[in-house]
Amino acid sequence: MSLRNNFSPILNINTLLLIGYTAWEGFLKSGNGAVICLLDISDTSDVALISTQCKTFYLEQNLNLFFLTKSKVQAYLQEWVLNSKAIIRIIKAVDDYNPQKEIILVLKCGNELEVDILVNSVISPVESYKQISRRWEEFKPSHRTF
Repeated sequence: MSLRNNFSPILNINTLLLIGYTAWEGFLKSGNGAVICLLDISDTSDVALISTQCKTFYLEQNLNLFFLTKSKVQAYLQEWVLNSKAIIRIIKAVDDYNPQKEIILVLKCGNELEVDILVNSVISPVESYKQISRRWEEFKPSHRTF
């Protein structure tokens, strides 16, 4: 598990739009929280790609994205039996991030968990939300807010 500030995974624009949309919609409905991205790399026949500083993930075109509120993020991380110092750092990041410009992204792939703070992306969560809303039929993202 890692928490990186001022770092953005390399995302294709549609993936970034969906993550940004999910982040902003979740914030509007529930306040600060994090986007959870569940990665299943068992079938890589039709995939998009996320490449972080230390790993490459293959994402199916239909991303499994959802937004968790701050209290749910803490419970989710506790399920992963993270040490309390790591959870405190992540919750502080959730408290302090600027939801108009930044995204707390939790990537879960198999038994691995990575937490990134996406900053200075080519498109903000607000703009992602606007673009997806205008082009809803093209995306029809499956996302949930808890």
